[in-house]
Amino acid sequence: MQSQTVNRYAKEKYQQIVTGMEEVRIAIEEAERLHRKMREPVHEKFGGWQTPDKEEIKDGIEKAKRDLETFREELKKQEVELLSRDWRI
Repeated sequence: MQSQTVNRYAKEKYQQIVTGMEEVRIAIEEAERLHRKMREPVHEKFGGWQTPDKEEIKDGIEKAKRDLETFREELKKQEVELLSRDWRI
């Protein structure tokens, strides 16, 4: 009985992280859409703040996509282990 509870708990935790990754992927896609609509900023400082240019934003989006894919690959490698050991590695 307890092993079924632990297994259900492990599956729920795993599903939470998969759902979280999907939410991050959707946010990255939205950032890409906004980036495509973005005009090149005027490079003036406003109250001590300076906005990043289009290229810096694009680089940030690409890095986020690479990091998410790396995390997804690592999670997939560890899936069986995470579920079988109740997230203790």
